[in-house]
Amino acid sequence: MRILPRILPLKIIAVILFIVSFGCAIAFGAGFAYAVTGGYFEYPQAEDYLHSEQLKNETDDALKTAAQSASDRDAFIKATRDTNFVFTLRSGEETLFTSSDAPTYPETHTEFPLPDGNVLSAELMQSPTVRNNVYYDYYIYDFVYSARYGFCIVTVSCLAAALFFGYFIMCGAGRRRKSNEIHLNMADRLPLDLYALLIFAGMFVSGWLAVRLLREMALWTLFLIIPCLLLISSLTAALLDTVAKRVKNGTWWDEMLTKKLVGFTWGLLCHAAGDIEKVFISLPLIWKALIMSSLYLCITLLTLNGKSGVLTVLWLIVSVIAIIAICLAVISADKIRQGAKKLAQGDLSYRIDTDDMLPVFRQHANDLNSINDVLARAVEERTRNEKFKAELITNVSHDIKTPITSIINYVDLLGRENLTDEQRAQYLDVLKRQSARLKKLTVDLVEASKASTGNISVQTEPLDVCEILKQSTGEFSERIADSSLALELQLTDGPLTIMADGRLLWRVFENLLSNICKYSQPGTRVYVTTRVENGCVVTDFKNISRERLSIPGKDLAERFVRGDSSRSTEGSGLGLSIAKSFTELQGGTFDIITDGDLFKAEIRFPVAISERKEQS
Repeated sequence: MRILPRILPLKIIAVILFIVSFGCAIAFGAGFAYAVTGGYFEYPQAEDYLHSEQLKNETDDALKTAAQSASDRDAFIKATRDTNFVFTLRSGEETLFTSSDAPTYPETHTEFPLPDGNVLSAELMQSPTVRNNVYYDYYIYDFVYSARYGFCIVTVSCLAAALFFGYFIMCGAGRRRKSNEIHLNMADRLPLDLYALLIFAGMFVSGWLAVRLLREMALWTLFLIIPCLLLISSLTAALLDTVAKRVKNGTWWDEMLTKKLVGFTWGLLCHAAGDIEKVFISLPLIWKALIMSSLYLCITLLTLNGKSGVLTVLWLIVSVIAIIAICLAVISADKIRQGAKKLAQGDLSYRIDTDDMLPVFRQHANDLNSINDVLARAVEERTRNEKFKAELITNVSHDIKTPITSIINYVDLLGRENLTDEQRAQYLDVLKRQSARLKKLTVDLVEASKASTGNISVQTEPLDVCEILKQSTGEFSERIADSSLALELQLTDGPLTIMADGRLLWRVFENLLSNICKYSQPGTRVYVTTRVENGCVVTDFKNISRERLSIPGKDLAERFVRGDSSRSTEGSGLGLSIAKSFTELQGGTFDIITDGDLFKAEIRFPVAISERKEQS
C-alpha cells in the first residue's frame, strides 16, 4: 500500500477522481443547502427579480390596458395572460378586475400606482405556466427540493471519496516509485503562505463567479458553473499536494513569509523594548517613580471619567500590579538596609538575597555584595601580606644571623694562640664559606628588591631557548652528577626563538637548576623539556623533592620560602621569587606546580614573530 501512491498513473487517476468528487461535493452540497434554507422566494435572487426591470417589461401591456379602459375586463385578461403573475386592479378598497383565480405567493405581492388613481398589484402564481426565467427558476427549485435527501447522500458520498483520494494524493506527494527522497518542483519552493494565498485567491474568484452565474437562475449558467467548480477542486488538490511535500521535507514553517515577518517584527519589538529599558534604567530613581506614578494617574482618570468596562478592568489590573510592586520595593529596601547594617558591622561574609527583587533594587544589592567581596579579598590579601611580612623578618634575621655568628666565632678562634696550621686553614675555609653565603644573600636581597620594583634594565633580543638550556645544563652537569641526579634533557628539534634578555633568562635557569641540585632526592631523574603550545614556548623543569612539599606551588615563589620548613639547607629562599620576577619582567609567565613530592616549574614565553611566520 505504501508503494501504490508513488505510481505515477495511479497518482494521476487519484487527482482526477479527487477533482471530480470534490467538485460534485461542492455542487450537491450547495444544492442541498439551497433546498433546506426555505422556499424559492426566500432566496435573495427571487426578491431581486420581483423588483427588476424584467418584471416591469412583462407588466407593460397590463398597465397600458388598465390605463385605457378600466371597464374592459376581457382586454385586461388578454393583456396579462402571457405572464406568470396574477394581476388585480383596485380602486381604493374595491377590487375592479382580477386576471386569474390561480393560487399565488402572497410574499411576492407588488403594487404599481396608475395615473387615474387606481392601483395595479401583481403576485406570482404558485404553478408558473409561461416558459420564462421565473418558470425555469421555480421548477429548478422544485426539482432540487424534491431531491434534497438524494443531494445530501451524494454530497456525503462525494466528500468521503474526496477525503480518500486526497489522503492518497498526500501519501504519494513528492515521492517516486524507487526513491524515498522528497522531490520539489518550482511551485513548491514558493513560501507556503504565499502559495496558499494565491490558491485561495483563485478559489475565491472561481466561487464568486459561480455565485454570480447562479444569481441568473437560468439553466444555461450551469454549464459555466461546472468549470468554476472544477477549478476550485484542482486548486484544492494542488494545495494538498504542496502541503504534504513541505511537511514531509520539514520545510513548511521555515520557508513561510509569516515566520520571517513575525521574526522581524518580534526582533524590532525586542530591540525597541531593549532600548526603552536601557533608557528607563539609566534614568534617576525619582524620574522612574514620576513616570510610573503619572501612568497610573492617567489610567485612573480615564477610568473615573469613562464608563467602559475595559478601562475598569485595566485599572484594577494596574492597581494590583502597583500594590505588588510597592510591596516588593519595601521588602527589597529592607533587605538592602539589613545588608548595609551587616557591612557596617564588619560581617564581610553576609550576602543580600536578591531573589524576587525589582531590577533597580537588585542592581543596588549586587553592588553591595560586590563591595563585600572586594573588602573580603582586600582583608584576606592584607592578612596574607602581614603573615609573609612577619615570616620575612624572621627568615631574614635567621639567614643573616647564621653566617654572621659563624664569622664572629671563627674570627675569635683565629685570635687565639697555639693553633696549628691545619686548624688555622680549616677556620679560614669556614670563614670564606660563610662570607660567600652572606655575600650571596646580600646580592639576592638586592636583586629581589630591584625585581619587585622593576628597577632593572631589560634588553630583549631574539634568543634560542634550546641553546641556552644546553649551555646552562652543561655548566651544571658536574654539580648535578655530584648530587646523584640523572638529567633528562628533552628539547624539540630546531630552534625555539623568543624575545628575552639573555642575562636575566640565564639567571632564571640558573636559579631553577641550583634549587634542583639542593632539594632533589638523590638517585632520581631531573627532566628539562621544551614544547610549543598555543603560540608559546613552554619550558618545564621537573624533579622529585627530597623533603615533603607541604607548601602550595604559588607560595613557593614568595620571598624567603623554602620547601623544607626547618630551613636546614643552604640557600636564601629567594631563588624562585627572583626567577619569577625576572620571567615576568621579560613578558613571560612563571608557574610552580606541586603534586606530592613532584616539583614542576613551567615557564612560558610567546614565540617570536619571525618564528611564527616560518611555522605558518
